[in-house]
Amino acid sequence: MQLYIMRGGEQLGPFSSEEARQRLANGEFQLTDLAWAEGLAVWVPLSTLPGFAPVRPLEHPSISVPPVPPERVSPAVGQSPGPVPGATGRAVKSSGLAIASLVCGFFSFLLLPGIAAIICGYKARSMAKKSFGTIGGNGMALAGIIMGYAGAAAVLLGVVAALLLPVFAGAKANARDEQALNSGKLIGIACRMYAFDHDGAFPPNLQVLSPKYLPNPQIALGFDYFPGQHEDDSRENVIVFSKLMNRKNQRVVVHADGWVLLETGTPSAPVLRESPH
Repeated sequence: MQLYIMRGGEQLGPFSSEEARQRLANGEFQLTDLAWAEGLAVWVPLSTLPGFAPVRPLEHPSISVPPVPPERVSPAVGQSPGPVPGATGRAVKSSGLAIASLVCGFFSFLLLPGIAAIICGYKARSMAKKSFGTIGGNGMALAGIIMGYAGAAAVLLGVVAALLLPVFAGAKANARDEQALNSGKLIGIACRMYAFDHDGAFPPNLQVLSPKYLPNPQIALGFDYFPGQHEDDSRENVIVFSKLMNRKNQRVVVHADGWVLLETGTPSAPVLRESPH
């Protein structure tokens, strides 16, 4: 049976039963010292264990608990058993895995060190838990785990953002193209309505379309106009085109026949009909 002895506020052991009896005979232990062994539910006086009963009744059977230093808390009779971490009398050494976890945590924004920080941190905490206080570094391991998770999350968010930004940018550009096409259609309709009221002649400029044919004059601000055209001219003539091009070097082009398209480059001057002699 392996025994742990609590004496002077310090946990000692483990000792075999024979070694504990020898130390008791030498005066190192007292029968009133608290002891614990595997299978016991609580700490009990050494005198109550088999093989340690006194030869004669003790004059003072009450249990005296030695004073406990302020920084330590010794278990009393009835307290939950088990070795007290850090109170074995052995030197506590820092875990190398805990140090590695902390160092990798500082570079967790590179993802791979972050993963290493998480793995090393969990292993270090597991080893410290099983060492009964002989291996330290729990705080460093926890810090490494936290930084590892934070770094990995930041990297993943950056990757997602990098994938989504082009999608959002493309959607925004498509929306601008759609808006420009709609504006071109409105201007084209207004020009044909003006021509219907003026014997087939298109307007001399876009400003005369407002407000009768084009209620919102702001629509025409982003477009250029080829004046002096007539409905009898070539139906493929360009009457209006947008000043700015999109990301594909295309601009909105409004033809005399009503077609509104996205075309590359700058439209050529229209072909006008010959004046009758």
